[in-house]
Amino acid sequence: MTSEALYASAVEFDITPPIGTAFDGYAARQGTSLGIHDPLLGQLLLLQAGDCRLAFITLDLIGVSLDFTQQVRQGINQVVGVPVDGTL
Repeated sequence: MTSEALYASAVEFDITPPIGTAFDGYAARQGTSLGIHDPLLGQLLLLQAGDCRLAFITLDLIGVSLDFTQQVRQGINQVVGVPVDGTL
């Protein structure tokens, strides 16, 4: 049995839209946001063991589009080398 080092890195980032952004997902609300009660956050956990790299991302959102997901995957691939298709 061989052992490889496991490397991990984590970061949290603010994804709060600016005041005045139109609401999405709130059918009863009209107009735009008037302030910020709590920030919306994203978190990234990057793990690496040998040549295998994995990225886990969470966002304080209900959902994102496939186009957004593909852009994020491409960006992570360019910056840290995690495969876009998710293969190990």
